[in-house]
Amino acid sequence: MRLSADSSSPDFHAWEVRNAKIYLDGREVQHFRLADEERGYVIVSPVDGAGRFLLEGDEIATQLCYGEVRILLPERSPRCDAAGGA
Repeated sequence: MRLSADSSSPDFHAWEVRNAKIYLDGREVQHFRLADEERGYVIVSPVDGAGRFLLEGDEIATQLCYGEVRILLPERSPRCDAAGGA
């Protein structure tokens, strides 16, 4: 499964972005931008010690992290409902 927080992406599903739990190597990931279970990577927006997003110039920084990715959706995900089961 692949899930994006970018609303212009075909992998964007607003309800799931708000409710999914993303794990990388067993640890929950915060501030993800893209998670891909099959390819084994997560793109995150890193934060500083005060919880503020890091910047690269005028843009929010991103960090590519590789490992075992798990995307856990709540039991009643609209995507599961549309597919006819969960």
